[in-house]
Amino acid sequence: MKSLEKGHVPNLATILYYSERGGPLNIVSPWSKLLGLFLFVVAATIIQSTLLLIALYAISVLLYVLGKFPLRKLLGWSLFPVLFILTISILFICTQPGRPVVAVPGAFVITDMGLLLVVKLLLRGLAVVNYSLTFIMSTRYSEISGLADRIFPRPFDVIFLLTFRFVFVVFEVLETALLAAWARGGSLRRGITSASSLYAKIFAVGVVYSFDKAERIGKAMEARGFSGELRSYEKLRSPSALGWAILVISVLIVVVAYMYQGVIP
Repeated sequence: MKSLEKGHVPNLATILYYSERGGPLNIVSPWSKLLGLFLFVVAATIIQSTLLLIALYAISVLLYVLGKFPLRKLLGWSLFPVLFILTISILFICTQPGRPVVAVPGAFVITDMGLLLVVKLLLRGLAVVNYSLTFIMSTRYSEISGLADRIFPRPFDVIFLLTFRFVFVVFEVLETALLAAWARGGSLRRGITSASSLYAKIFAVGVVYSFDKAERIGKAMEARGFSGELRSYEKLRSPSALGWAILVISVLIVVVAYMYQGVIP
């Protein structure tokens, strides 16, 4: 597994290894984990309190650790969400009112509320990303296929499953391009500080090449008899009594936290 523990991009081989091996969270009903993902997204969206967002992020990391997944890998995979969120937050960081923290006369002013906004966005995004990784790394692909088959009408279930696999095709191409750049003397730190355009070009070329690769994969599937349908015969486990109790308690906690978050900084 040492070769799978490199890089900052999630790869399908690593995720399938942990999802199929049968860890502590693999015995949990996929319905419970899916409802938990929905609850995480709702909580990250409606909660405004910084302390509650920190707690939400801590819970996402705790669940990841309980699944016995590599924490070092999570730190590496968090790099791209962090870069994406920081890129988006640049558009808002200088528009927030508050006490100036960094000011360049005639250029921009960064306030304490602007920095707090960035922190909140990071906590929201990373909490959802962490739980999403926990979900897919503790759920077998056959179970994900079964969920899609029961939730989405045809042909949207097939579109979802093919999109799920295509995301990892994009990740694989990007990781290959990044490794090629690093092998030729590039580095992510130098890319951020002095050559960010290089990595923007790598991303653009990687996405375009991913579509080309996905088209070739599609033709290979058709040559092997793919007719546009992916039927699932997986019998999904229903949530246990304990699972339902945890979900109900979690919903109540989110509702109470939302109602009384005004008294929590």
